[in-house]
Amino acid sequence: MDRFFIIFFNDSFDELGFSLIKIIFLLYIILGSTKIDASENFKEKLYKNEINYSYFKYWNPYKRILDFKGEKVSFYGNIYYKVSYNKDKRIRTVTTIDEENNEEKPITSYGLNQD
Repeated sequence: MDRFFIIFFNDSFDELGFSLIKIIFLLYIILGSTKIDASENFKEKLYKNEINYSYFKYWNPYKRILDFKGEKVSFYGNIYYKVSYNKDKRIRTVTTIDEENNEEKPITSYGLNQD
């Protein structure tokens, strides 16, 4: 690392303009690499926070029982339930989807508070 700084700062003070260009170039290299690292970390966090949904055919809200798990496509044309889980793998939300697969306007939606 010392050799790198000697290359950039071993100029005499008479050549101030050239040294200034080297300093700006050095700062651009350092700050440019940290900006790339920060954006990659942000993308990893963004993908980590994505919600994974499971789909079920049967849901009993009183006993909190889900049954007949399957893919979303296998339930088209029938009423099915879209379920998300919290970090403890407990049910967080259950949304009822109608026969026309209209997810923008669900029939019912349950948000469960589990302490």
